[in-house]
Amino acid sequence: MKIEPTAPLPRNMIDVLDAAGIDTAGIARSVGVTVEDLETGVTRAQADTFVMRALPFSSDPAFGLKLGASLKSERFSLVGLTMMMCRDLAAASRQIARFNALVWGDPCTVTEKDGTITLCYTPLIAGRPYNRMKLDMQLMSMLSFADKFTQERIEPLRVMISAQRPPWWERYDEAFRCRVEFAAGEDCITFARRDASHNLVSANADLMPVMERQAEMALAQTGDRCLAERVREVVDRTMSQREPTIAAVAAAMRMSARTLQRRLSDNGIRFNLLVDQVRREAAEAHLARGSVNFVELAFLLGFSDPNSFFRAFKRWTGTTPSLYRSRVGEAQSRRAATR
Repeated sequence: MKIEPTAPLPRNMIDVLDAAGIDTAGIARSVGVTVEDLETGVTRAQADTFVMRALPFSSDPAFGLKLGASLKSERFSLVGLTMMMCRDLAAASRQIARFNALVWGDPCTVTEKDGTITLCYTPLIAGRPYNRMKLDMQLMSMLSFADKFTQERIEPLRVMISAQRPPWWERYDEAFRCRVEFAAGEDCITFARRDASHNLVSANADLMPVMERQAEMALAQTGDRCLAERVREVVDRTMSQREPTIAAVAAAMRMSARTLQRRLSDNGIRFNLLVDQVRREAAEAHLARGSVNFVELAFLLGFSDPNSFFRAFKRWTGTTPSLYRSRVGEAQSRRAATR
């Protein structure tokens, strides 16, 4: 069963692309959608293709920071409006973690401890060229939101970026008003609890439950369509470290195994089938490249021993890893000979 999750791109993002002289309408047409579609909801594949084609037109390596700093509340979607109704920044942070999937957002976790509140983002799909831009945009947008709706100049306690320090690192420090830490392995922004407790000037206790219900309904209709891709991404990212059991994947997604199983079942998705798909795709890619031996590959795919991998591969393809590699090699040689 092919899952096609849908979510709108942030309207503020489209505005900044337009302002940068990027032909968003033309690029949208090349993807088979309109700008209005981008703002109301497109498939994950369409969003991916649109951003891949749009970003090369911007030569600014700090474009994500610019996107995140360009918040216009009149262009907020349901998620932004729901955040605005919250009592304080801490409550708004919990809402973005809860509903970020509704705006092409990456999975976000919120941790509150020792007088701080930290938001950490993990790329929904690892390895995409635009992930750095997208993560910068999301981190910066939280600081912009904090400034705008507390009407204070908030200074984060800490910002961590999962990249090597770039030559233009001063632009990060300037944007976030603190010394940014690079190569930390995480993309996080931490606020002091006293700042996160500032009341939002837009808070509305009467409208808050109404907006929250609307967001919950939207998540129920479209959010769980993203679930299969989220599970696949977690399995792909972690299977070389541990067996991709439903308990391990659920823990990485900050939910119980029972909750994950129920949500998958509600959408007609089988967890074991998703794991098999990820493992088979990775196995075939490695075998086609000839990059690792079979024992290494078994452990990269999260199998406890090579024999388990061999049995699984035979079940998936009807052949052995060695025969599969030989056939792929022969096919590649034939293609090369005909060029």
